[in-house]
Amino acid sequence: MTQGTNPSALTVERADIAKKRAETMLLHAQTRKILAETRWYPVAALSAVVVAGVGGITAVVVVAIKVLMAH
Repeated sequence: MTQGTNPSALTVERADIAKKRAETMLLHAQTRKILAETRWYPVAALSAVVVAGVGGITAVVVVAIKVLMAH
């Protein structure tokens, strides 16, 4: 038998280790990406609240001006 047609147990084990290492590195990279994105979620949420608040205050001021100008 030749090595190319019937890989030894050591070759199979090394291939399995290389595959698991690649999978682990991929999971690590994905985890880092998710953690980096998660840092910005509170900033985005706070920005949305601020924009909504400013929009609400602006609407109240516009209505108040219109009411005062009408009288």
